[in-house]
Amino acid sequence: MRFDQPIIPATLIRRRKRFLADVRLDNNIEITAHCPNSGSMRGCSTPGSRVYLSTSDNPRRKFAQTLTTRRLPIIFSSLQSKQTTP
Repeated sequence: MRFDQPIIPATLIRRRKRFLADVRLDNNIEITAHCPNSGSMRGCSTPGSRVYLSTSDNPRRKFAQTLTTRRLPIIFSSLQSKQTTP
């Protein structure tokens, strides 16, 4: 996958509500990120999963980070239903 900007590795703590996810960055700081996929994501929301975030520079956003990808044992899985893979 290609991203327009660098992605930030993190660990999923939990997904709450439909559009929010609590994650722990590698420096042990916990933040809330926007989750662009409003579906159940039952197989992609396991606590402790390795996830990756993008950062927006839009000052009007409540949460600057967005969940973009989840690391599976063999592949990466996109969490953005509108993003295509080249």
